[in-house]
Amino acid sequence: MQTITKTVDEMGRVMLPTPMRTALDLGVGAPVQITMKDDEIIIKKQNASCTFCGCEETIAELNGKCICAHCRELLCSKKGV
Repeated sequence: MQTITKTVDEMGRVMLPTPMRTALDLGVGAPVQITMKDDEIIIKKQNASCTFCGCEETIAELNGKCICAHCRELLCSKKGV
């Protein structure tokens, strides 16, 4: 595990080091999850997940929303609803 010390600026921001952003493929605007656990703040790359069920597999984008294959099938089977 790599550890780097950074300083929080006056607006509460911390810059993520370039090698870490590169390793996780975090470009400008990439979503991240921020979790507080006891005395730790954990930042994780947010993987694309289904808007409906949260599944992270077989994801496709539809009108700016992520949807998995299972939910696509469910939606398609309810055409007359």
